[in-house]
Amino acid sequence: MTTLLSLDNVTYAYEKTGGRVLESVSRDFESGRFYSIIGKSGAGKSTLLGLLAGLDSPTAGTVRFKGEDIARTGYARHRREHVSLVFQNYNLIDYLTPLENLRLVDRRADESTLITLGLDPDQAKRNVMKLSGGQQQRVAIARALVSPAPVILADEPTGNLDADTAKDVTRILQDAAHEHGKCVIVVTHSKKVADAADVSLRLVRGDLV
Repeated sequence: MTTLLSLDNVTYAYEKTGGRVLESVSRDFESGRFYSIIGKSGAGKSTLLGLLAGLDSPTAGTVRFKGEDIARTGYARHRREHVSLVFQNYNLIDYLTPLENLRLVDRRADESTLITLGLDPDQAKRNVMKLSGGQQQRVAIARALVSPAPVILADEPTGNLDADTAKDVTRILQDAAHEHGKCVIVVTHSKKVADAADVSLRLVRGDLV
């Protein structure tokens, strides 16, 4: 297995308050593994995911992709080429269909991933704003799965899904790691998702344990 993402003594403090949510965190994340990150609300889980995605920069320390500082190689390039994101608010292009949203990241994408995640062919061609929140969540997950990026970063990917679909999504994320060699990192409150991960980490007092 190859180390894809690394946190090297990463500290993050809020600019306005100076409050630190991460304190000298070091951790490697490898290809072919499914990681979960749990912790109390406000512990900094989404902040950590944003740092790994290159959406924000650490107060101190370095985030690396294959050993290279992503600040040096470029945050935009990191987001474009290295990571695929599943946001809590879906972040879909609202005037497109689910299938068109997928084809933004892979022009060859078809309906199969959407159907595997529980949408039917008619819904795949419907404007995403006419879908329910749970259906939009599935589109966001499908978009990450078809992306060629080697890392999937997901913020509460099963939060708006029923129990059966959440179980299916968890299995699909496992397959993305184990069958397709991706590095999958999921922030979650779900014990079932955490237990399904190869490595379950907890964010406690600014450190990953």
